[in-house]
Amino acid sequence: METVLLPGALALALAFGLTPALRGFALRVGAIDRPGSRSVHKRAVPFLGGVGIFAAFAGGLFAATILDPRGLDRHSAWGILLGGLLVVATGLFDDSGRMWSARLPWLADRERRGLRPLFKLIPQIGAGVTLFLYGVRITFIQNPFATSAAHPYWYLPWYGAFAVTVLWVVAVTNAVNLIDGLDGLAAGISSISAATLLVVSLEFPHNVATGAAVICAVLLASALGFLPWNFHPARIFMGDAGALFLGYALAAVSIVGQLKTVTAVSLVVPALALGIPVLDTALAIVRRWRARQLPGVADNGHLHHRLLDLGLTHRDAVLVLYVASGWLGLAAITVARVGAGLGLAVVALVVASVLVVVRALGLGGGPPKPHAPAGRHHAA
Repeated sequence: METVLLPGALALALAFGLTPALRGFALRVGAIDRPGSRSVHKRAVPFLGGVGIFAAFAGGLFAATILDPRGLDRHSAWGILLGGLLVVATGLFDDSGRMWSARLPWLADRERRGLRPLFKLIPQIGAGVTLFLYGVRITFIQNPFATSAAHPYWYLPWYGAFAVTVLWVVAVTNAVNLIDGLDGLAAGISSISAATLLVVSLEFPHNVATGAAVICAVLLASALGFLPWNFHPARIFMGDAGALFLGYALAAVSIVGQLKTVTAVSLVVPALALGIPVLDTALAIVRRWRARQLPGVADNGHLHHRLLDLGLTHRDAVLVLYVASGWLGLAAITVARVGAGLGLAVVALVVASVLVVVRALGLGGGPPKPHAPAGRHHAA
């Protein structure tokens, strides 16, 4: 247990201590997010919080490799950190778009506030490739229709593993970035997802599961240490640097935690643990397709926007999504513990209930209504 607790405690302390220092630094250098056409916030807020999250995660992970190198594979840890550094650098460059967009207009988006979607996507693909090269890869998928224990998995050839790994990393990275729309939302949802995967990892006394548990604990602590400074009213934003990193780290740890057991931790479990980001991304794709828009076109139709449209306050909308994420996390833990048949029944129940909520709230409808002025870091 010390292998998990001590790195987590260090990451928590680093995140909590570094965040106010980074806030002061951001104010001095002008790293400030000012309200734009899609912002929920109405005042200028510094945005370097993602750097603190990454630094805390890196410190905790480094401590874990020293305390018990057998519990966490150093080669995999270096791969996770290198990929994380790539997405954080991309996010920082995107966050500071106002400083360089006039000189590099071919890189900037339409609003001249950050990178074009393509130039944000390429480094994310690079992060997925980095994980694959360092051995963090999806090599099999559980076969839910297996009639015997003899062939419970679909094993992937190297090119299949490469494609699925990169696709998973890019999808989860962007899913978390999309929900970074209200104070404390992305950090809180990521904390709940990391806690869910931590519980699942601790269920299995296996070296790989131990490594996944360490990473989950460090990630959970890094997000929680940042959350007090980011909860409404936020004193600092994580920016795209933090949101992209949290999504990337959750994708990486869910791959590390992929185990071959009777109740296999297949992609269904992390998909449920990441249920709110996954659902929001899926609804965004459907919504934009129905509106004949490209998937990368930003709008104000995300889950948090719709909750605000229903009359919820900023804080209440965040808490509702926390509760929903916790419920999906419990479903993920249940699926990991039970057999395949019962697990599929739980998944079917979750899907049915989500469809009922989506239909009742009109979340999959047409183009969203215009929202109050809101910002880039809060409505991706």
